[in-house]
Amino acid sequence: MAQAEGVSRALLSRRFQVFLQNPPHPILVWKANPPTITSVPRRLWTYGFDGKWLGRGCVVLIHRDVTHKETLWWSDSTSESIDTYTKDITQIKHLTKDNHPVGTISDWKPGIVRIMGETWEGVYQQRCLVHVERDLKRLLPLHSPIEATQRLREIAMRICSLKREGDRNHFFFSLLLWYNEYESLLKERTISERGTTKKRWWYTHSNLRRAWRILTNDTDSLFQYLDVPIIPSTNNSLEGINSHLARRRGLPKEYQVALMYWQLALSRCKTSLLRKQLWGIWKQVAAASQTTQIVT
Repeated sequence: MAQAEGVSRALLSRRFQVFLQNPPHPILVWKANPPTITSVPRRLWTYGFDGKWLGRGCVVLIHRDVTHKETLWWSDSTSESIDTYTKDITQIKHLTKDNHPVGTISDWKPGIVRIMGETWEGVYQQRCLVHVERDLKRLLPLHSPIEATQRLREIAMRICSLKREGDRNHFFFSLLLWYNEYESLLKERTISERGTTKKRWWYTHSNLRRAWRILTNDTDSLFQYLDVPIIPSTNNSLEGINSHLARRRGLPKEYQVALMYWQLALSRCKTSLLRKQLWGIWKQVAAASQTTQIVT
């Protein structure tokens, strides 16, 4: 680009500074291109949430209408904190007015799940099965020497392929058969023979217990999508967005965040007309920001 414009790379870099220093806030995108759920009254939709980490201490929080594949809001923070998330979801609720989602889908962090339920009372909440599958793969290693672990992994790896009520029933029946055979392993304890440790015992197969609890505690959250078809079983809509937000190595984190903001904004304004509208709104905000910096 520098060669085509007949300028140096340093000059080209300086020209791009204004874009990196003034990334588009999501409210600008709402002005340029309001989402479907606000333009069509009472349109049914499902809310999805996920975070894109840029190394330690920097995460972009992404809120999405997964039904219509539209990113609604984004922000950055040092962590997926409850305070930051609450501010975001409160803003989304205000902007969408009375059009509450039918359901939500997330990676099931307890605090965030609680805020979703408090924000939209009575909403169906689905746990992303891709995240569940990842946790189960970690807890139930493929080449485990323990037969019970191998058997439970075989059952657990079917969780993303359940499409009908009958599949769910067969899945739970398989878990019941496993439990009848290997229940004793879930209760097996290792006793400490050393007097120097405060803890006298622990569960021998702790990872097996964790995997079992994931599969059997709060099972409704795993299969809401079977009862409410508009709710997806996975957060693939958000995972797809995150895959395009590849980390730009070598750039400062604030520039990486700015590039992600631009990618998210342009994903909502896909036509030339919408991008011209966003460009006009953004120029006014950027000009005002530059004036403020000069005065300061």
